[in-house]
Amino acid sequence: MVGADRGSPVDSPLVTIRRQVGLLFIAFIALVVLTGGGLVLVLARLQSISDELGNTRHARESAFNLQSALLDQETGVRGFVITGQDSFLTPYDAGRASAVDALAVLDAFTQHYPEAAAPLHSAESELALWQSEAVDPALAARRAGDLTKAAQLITVDAGQGRFSTVRQNLSTLGDLLARRENNLRRHGDAVRLWFGGALVAVVGLAALVSLVTGRTLRDQLLKPLGEVVEAVRQIRAGDLDRPVPVVGPRELQELSSAIDDMRRSILQLLQTEVASRQALEQEAVVTVQLSGSLASTSGELPEGWHTAAYLRPAEGIVAGDCYVMDLLGPDRIGLAVLDISGHGAAAALTALKAKEIIRSALRSGVDPDRALEMVQAGWADKGFLTAFVAVIDTRRGAVRYANAGHPPALVRTDASLVPLAATGPIVMAPQARWTVEIASMAQGDMLFVYTDGLTEARNGERDFYGEERLAEMLMSGDATPQATIDRCLADMEAFGAGEPNDDLTILVLGRSPVVQP
Repeated sequence: MVGADRGSPVDSPLVTIRRQVGLLFIAFIALVVLTGGGLVLVLARLQSISDELGNTRHARESAFNLQSALLDQETGVRGFVITGQDSFLTPYDAGRASAVDALAVLDAFTQHYPEAAAPLHSAESELALWQSEAVDPALAARRAGDLTKAAQLITVDAGQGRFSTVRQNLSTLGDLLARRENNLRRHGDAVRLWFGGALVAVVGLAALVSLVTGRTLRDQLLKPLGEVVEAVRQIRAGDLDRPVPVVGPRELQELSSAIDDMRRSILQLLQTEVASRQALEQEAVVTVQLSGSLASTSGELPEGWHTAAYLRPAEGIVAGDCYVMDLLGPDRIGLAVLDISGHGAAAALTALKAKEIIRSALRSGVDPDRALEMVQAGWADKGFLTAFVAVIDTRRGAVRYANAGHPPALVRTDASLVPLAATGPIVMAPQARWTVEIASMAQGDMLFVYTDGLTEARNGERDFYGEERLAEMLMSGDATPQATIDRCLADMEAFGAGEPNDDLTILVLGRSPVVQP
């Protein structure tokens, strides 16, 4: 075998280029996945920081509003105590309402930031004590006309101390919220900075992967491929003695090894060219002889019986179709049409062997079904065969036939076409069996046997000639055998059948009509 002296490149220890590129591709995909995952996490964290920062700002605004509301209350109480006018209680009432709203916001905020709970709750407690121990008693005293007691409660006793404690707690709360806001800002900046650095690192790694991929392709694929291409150019220029280098990754080694095997095969072909030409010349002589053996008619038919036949190979001058028309006795005619799968000389030899078996069987008095079984007995790994085999009693016009998966033969009468359909499967398996059916041919009738090269012929539109058109042609004119074949070939030409893609065989047996006196 050409190239058998070299080691198989499949066993090379080199890592295949597909594996190297695959690993680099996996690394690239991993980088993309990690970058995407990191981006999602960073965006989620930045969103969380942004939400916390917004909540903290809102809490700081609420703490500021609470301080303002407290000042409004203290100012309103002082004004009322000094003047005794109820109009000074308007800012006091508004301040109490604002304080309630601000405390609700701050209470909710401390659920997420417990550090702010202590100063807030202390402020709430002191505010309640200021209200109960100073404000409410002072308002009551002023309404009772005791200005001195009212002023004492607000400015000297528990009132001033409680109020100062509330303001101090609120100031502490404001400082905590300010520090939290600053910490969140710094944390967000740190996350953005970290992500920027990570992104730069990923881009660097991607560039490194691309660089490694490029160098790998250049060193392990492009350079060795250039050596192989140069060797192929030399071979194309006629230097068939130059070997193709087996280099590079395993796939390229397999390719270069196959090219070198082809180079050696070309050398062998050149060395045997003369012998092949001589063999071809001898085969041509045999083929011409074989072509004449595929179509055979022997014996003069009885009076009143006429026949005509046509055989056209799809390739060359021999076909996988064949036919036989044989006079078996004074009043018996045997005929067969066979179609072997395939074309050319090999199929023709198989067809010729099958035809001779059937001819010998019919001459020995064997029925058509038994003749097919004799062909089948020696059939093994030869594709498949369809056949129509018949024996005609020329005195009575009886047609005993067996059809092995062949297109139905047609008996044309004055009024119709009678199909002689399959009586068993194609010849291919030892278990196949056939039956014999009987048809009749009256005077003036015609038996038309053909292969599928007729009905499966195609025109330029890829339409089939078909059984329907065949039936119309058969019923449209003269029923004599040769005229029928001529009309059929003319109709195929009118149909536009192009180059044949299958062998074509037509065998026609006609019985003369009754001569009217």
